[in-house]
Amino acid sequence: LAFYIRQNITMETEAFVLLTGEEGKRREAEAALAASELNYRQMVEHASDTVFTTDLEGTFTFVNQPGALLTGYPLDQLVGMHFIDLIAPEWKERVAATYLEQREDAIHSSSLEFPIITKNGEQIWVEQRVVLLYQDNVPAGMERIVRGISDRKLVEQALRKSEEQLRTFFINAPLIMFAIDKDGIFTLSEGSGLAALGLTAGEVVGQSVWDLYKDMPQLFENIEQALGGKS
Repeated sequence: LAFYIRQNITMETEAFVLLTGEEGKRREAEAALAASELNYRQMVEHASDTVFTTDLEGTFTFVNQPGALLTGYPLDQLVGMHFIDLIAPEWKERVAATYLEQREDAIHSSSLEFPIITKNGEQIWVEQRVVLLYQDNVPAGMERIVRGISDRKLVEQALRKSEEQLRTFFINAPLIMFAIDKDGIFTLSEGSGLAALGLTAGEVVGQSVWDLYKDMPQLFENIEQALGGKS
């Protein structure tokens, strides 16, 4: 009887030590996870880009400080707001469809450019990348990394306008403007002067200047000089 009791005590003690060891590992893992989450949150808080997290329905669950600066809304107003409420009216349907598809088809990441409306009513363009967040291998939410691109959009708009104006000028002027790549393939052919050659705008694009004007060696000499960097 005494041996049995001592044996039981020993077994219980060993079991207790074993459980304590497993408990210690669990707590270490929890502490490591908490430290990792803290480091990630601190990194996100100090990021220059806006970081939102939403649930699968699109409601903001977290926003860093740049998000408040970008949208003009205080953080406590953003959390709980649906992301679609920020998007310009004419873009709401398209953006919603894109991220509904991502959620339903479990597409890991996607990106899109669209305008949002800030708290003071200003429309600004943003570029947004969305990544699915998983819990137990099942999509549980989304992380949205957002960057303002209004300045870039203005530059692109000005460039398009300049190109349109230049094209309009050459289309109406009695001139010919053409461009070729390094292999002598036409990439541009514009100008009302093309009519004198029996050509229309863009007709020779994709063709080789060497084949088209093989009977004009003097032209080849000029082209070779230009491709060599001489005017």
